[in-house]
Amino acid sequence: MIFRFALCAAITIASASITLADSDSPVSVRESASSFVLDNGIVTATIEKKSGNLQSLIFNGKELLATGPNAAPGRWYYTPQTQYPTEARVTIDPSGNSGQRAEVEVAGIYSQTADPGTGAPSSFVKPTIRYSLGRGDKGIYTYELLAIHESVSATFPPFNGSYVLRLDHQLLDHLTAGKNISRDMPSMQEWLAGKPTNIPEARAIQTGRDQGQVECKYDYDVRPIDAPAFGWTDTKDQIGIWVINPSTEYICNPLRVVSTGWIADQSGVPILANFWGVQNMAGDELGLYQGPRSALSDDVDWSKVIGPFLIYCNSGSFDDALAQQKTEASQWPYSWVQMKGYLPREKRWTITGQIALDDPKQTIQWGGGFNATPGQWAAAANPPPANQGLKNLLVGLTTPAPDGWEWDDWQSDVGSGEQSPFVNYQYWARSDDGVHFSIPNVPPGTYTLHAIADGVLGEMTIQNLKIDPPSGQADAQSSFDLGKKVWKPLRLGPELFQIGTPDRTGDKFWHGGDYRHWGLYTLYPNEFPRDVNFTAESSDEAKNWNYQQPLGTTWTIHFAVGYVPPPPQQQVQTPMPGYSMVTQNTVTGGRPGRAGGMPSNSAFSVGMGNSNSAPAGSFYPPSHLWIAFANNAGMQFAGQSRLAVAVNGTAAETTQADFHPDNSGPPPTSYDDKSVARDGIQGIWSAEVFTFPSEVLHGGDNIVTLRAVTPSGGPANQPHGGIIYDSLRMDLGNYPGLGPFIVQPSNADP
Repeated sequence: MIFRFALCAAITIASASITLADSDSPVSVRESASSFVLDNGIVTATIEKKSGNLQSLIFNGKELLATGPNAAPGRWYYTPQTQYPTEARVTIDPSGNSGQRAEVEVAGIYSQTADPGTGAPSSFVKPTIRYSLGRGDKGIYTYELLAIHESVSATFPPFNGSYVLRLDHQLLDHLTAGKNISRDMPSMQEWLAGKPTNIPEARAIQTGRDQGQVECKYDYDVRPIDAPAFGWTDTKDQIGIWVINPSTEYICNPLRVVSTGWIADQSGVPILANFWGVQNMAGDELGLYQGPRSALSDDVDWSKVIGPFLIYCNSGSFDDALAQQKTEASQWPYSWVQMKGYLPREKRWTITGQIALDDPKQTIQWGGGFNATPGQWAAAANPPPANQGLKNLLVGLTTPAPDGWEWDDWQSDVGSGEQSPFVNYQYWARSDDGVHFSIPNVPPGTYTLHAIADGVLGEMTIQNLKIDPPSGQADAQSSFDLGKKVWKPLRLGPELFQIGTPDRTGDKFWHGGDYRHWGLYTLYPNEFPRDVNFTAESSDEAKNWNYQQPLGTTWTIHFAVGYVPPPPQQQVQTPMPGYSMVTQNTVTGGRPGRAGGMPSNSAFSVGMGNSNSAPAGSFYPPSHLWIAFANNAGMQFAGQSRLAVAVNGTAAETTQADFHPDNSGPPPTSYDDKSVARDGIQGIWSAEVFTFPSEVLHGGDNIVTLRAVTPSGGPANQPHGGIIYDSLRMDLGNYPGLGPFIVQPSNADP
């Protein structure tokens, strides 16, 4: 049985409905043997010296954190552990700045392993946590420096880098994760009385307003770039507490889906969290220092500043929180931050430029009104229109790829050398008009530039881009113009059909527009009892193509081809533009591959054999089925591909894309970003090209079969490991001087 709820529009409560304390009071710091207390007359925050945990947060006289038996501090995932020595100090003394700002710091050791003989940590990181409060601030800033020092050789298991607050369940009852993701939440009592489901993060509510529904943590997951502010509010007393990120540079992948708020599994208290490094929706490979590929060697001295971000308090108005985020973004980087690795504004630049799309798409003409002669394609060339602007154009600068890699894996932020995921910074910005872009606050250096947009398969990638202005230093108004960059996506022939518009999600398919429901994947057997059977020319992708394909199922695509002539009398060897000289078949898209060249303006590379001509024994150039995946549902199981593709019964071939960019060995048995099980429509994006002989096509109905394989010996129809498609596109083999098909209306007399 499926339990559902409707997410309503975000509430807006007038901030004038409550009276704040004096906003002009100077900031003070009170210090005891165990804690710091920061106070500015609006917000009072208590920080424990031993751990750096936020023990209390009082706004307008009300405690916002959980108290009593459910009391738990606001804490960073990497928090100084009390069994090791810590250092606590005041880093900004308000007595020296007329009460304008106070800041405190707690530094120590976080370790998950210890020497069995001495108890000393055998591998560890050194977190330094700070809290800062300014005069008139309606909230407190927090940030953290993580450091690995040269004397430490450490490997760490998977992790979720985050900051988590446990809130007062009697006060805060409404969660807003985005503009259209907002609802009154079940009470603690209703949650605790609920029935367990297949995951601890979801419960079937048995009483109250939400009786008959399932409450699930993952229904409030969002992409950081789409959630500048999110938080909990009290609809009765009109108080709100929000997380506001002024920048995504420390979060990295702005499209990685992260959790925002939920109800705690065991205690039932409200949770508010800010994730900067996360396994959820990103795959189990994304652990800090996990395994040989990501272990830091002894001579690597690494550090990263996460934040500062603002824990903001107001009268419950989401609009006010969004307005505050714009204010914070305009002040980033903050002038009051003095910490290693945090560059001030005068050492950063605004990077500008233009993206022009050059995509000379060709499509097959199925009706009359054209002339076709033997040896020529009956295809209509559609020259690119004047650049009207790309939809949702997103441009970013990321750390260059490690030596030997084709390009940096920005989705999981694998850094250079032996550094691990999440170690770098990324700088991204949306384009207002789909042409011009402006990325603020970028330090000088060497980067890879990426551009992605809805409707365009893949991404534009320009490597080794040097941001090194002549002056060597910037000021607040400095900009560096990259000029016009032309994006020419790779096409391998006229487009026969396309299913889904590329946007890195499954939102265009059945349930894709309303997917935030626990157990949605269990509906598939009833909704598609004969599996998906799709006709490219006439089926409705919003109704006839499910948002995910369960493992163990086989889907079918029917597509029509008109008249196909017999093969020529002798083999034809024709150069194939766009192909790379490689030593093995390889396809890479958005993830590093092990071999193959890459066109300078495309994040795809396709190789066939070791020649740039048609494969020996083939009469025609091959045709290709592009498949873009919105998630990674287990690339390999015991050496098997996750997807077997055939065209008219002939298997389409593709190199197993290396989804674990270590260049050191095969992928593990299973790698799943768990996006389906976590009520999602996207995870880690990738694309593959499945190549098949053009000779297998024939006039009339043709069939593509997509078999989602299960782990060896596993049962069929495994919904948790389902494949979420982004788009599928068939390019027919077409090269100058050779045309294997004469395409005519299906009823034409050959």
